Amino acid sequence: MEEPLTTSPAFERLMALGCQTLWRAGQSFSPDGRHIGITPVLPRLLRQAGLVDVQLRSSVIEWSMGTEQHYPVLKDFLIGLELVLPFLERLGLATQAALTTLYQQAVAELQQEDCCALWPLLTVWGRAPVPGTPEE
Repeated sequence: MEEPLTTSPAFERLMALGCQTLWRAGQSFSPDGRHIGITPVLPRLLRQAGLVDVQLRSSVIEWSMGTEQHYPVLKDFLIGLELVLPFLERLGLATQAALTTLYQQAVAELQQEDCCALWPLLTVWGRAPVPGTPEE
């Protein structure tokens, strides 16, 4: 997965800080820290692991206000943010006070009636080659 897309400026800023933190920590495939960078490399990683017939399927979860997925996805992201905020602070990207303010703004913005949110996902799969076949 990559970070979700929303109409919340505070949530978008938190996601950007999270991507930048992963990049600085060497835990990102992004060339510049603007995204996580895992989705473009997943097919290659599966092929490098020896899988063949690698395939992809994209999907998206809409978790805009008023949708069935809004509160379950919002809850998961808010829990995740609470867990990652100390890591963001430790890497010096923002102070605890600034992160707390952003978090509170994101909570408020994501619960507005006009909040729109999408979470693009990529599923990648392959199969192990059959021993003794040309694809092995």
